[in-house]
Amino acid sequence: MQIGWVQVLRQELGPRSRVAAGDIAQRQAALKREEGRTEYEISEIFVKVDDPRHAEDELAFTNTVIEELHKGAPFPIVAAQFSQSQTALDGGSMGWVQEDELDPSVVDIVRQMPVGVGAVSNPITVPGGFVIVTLNGKRVVGKEMGHMVDIRQVFVGFDTPLDPQHVTPQQEAALQKAMHISQTTHNCAEMEVANKAEGEKRPGNPGELPLERLNPQMQSVLSELPLNQVSRPMVSREGIALLMVCSKTEKNFSNRSPSEIADQLMNERVEQAARQLDSDLHRRAMIDMRVKLKGA
Repeated sequence: MQIGWVQVLRQELGPRSRVAAGDIAQRQAALKREEGRTEYEISEIFVKVDDPRHAEDELAFTNTVIEELHKGAPFPIVAAQFSQSQTALDGGSMGWVQEDELDPSVVDIVRQMPVGVGAVSNPITVPGGFVIVTLNGKRVVGKEMGHMVDIRQVFVGFDTPLDPQHVTPQQEAALQKAMHISQTTHNCAEMEVANKAEGEKRPGNPGELPLERLNPQMQSVLSELPLNQVSRPMVSREGIALLMVCSKTEKNFSNRSPSEIADQLMNERVEQAARQLDSDLHRRAMIDMRVKLKGA
């Protein structure tokens, strides 16, 4: 179903389904002009109101959704289930947006919201309905500093999935082997050799990774790990992973490559086409309903 919808959107885009070099250059120039401006990473839940004069039911429903969020319901799951915006397909994520891309009422709220603590807004009245927002991140264009880490990995696999209540002799031996590797390996070249000896079940050199964009557990391990020191064994059902940081460099993530800009432009075009199609389908449904009512 999702593949079919994407094909419909690409047909709707037509010639605009390709990003030209001129489009990329234009966006690069725009990003340069925007340096110093504030961007927000926002997720939304949109509740459509068909008749603004009688929005009591929609407002009550919006407040019910907020109550569920306050009780701990995950925002992306609630958005996917109840939001009537195209962003519901991405768990409500709007990505990074600037103030001039948002309704002024939403801007007033996000300026005051704390970042990344699960806070959700009260119902915000916007054209077409109500919106609930949460603020996932905030940054200044041109100053998104972070770190790239170059790592190596050794993976010692299990023959069968781990059952903590019934550890097999092979799994015990794997743990002993991992402990030996951690005590006798002192640089990244030796890590690659050790991983090859284990059959390279996972890549020994995953390449440079953006530290601040990794999951919290991996961030915690790598951010505190000194260079050329093996991490503690990380046990999963499939085996034991050992990591080593070879180098850590600071990077300005705002400097986007042409391919990253092309992906962003295409996503924006698909989003715009999806919103237009959704609006057209809704309008046709309303017309069909009125025709049926008149004929009744």
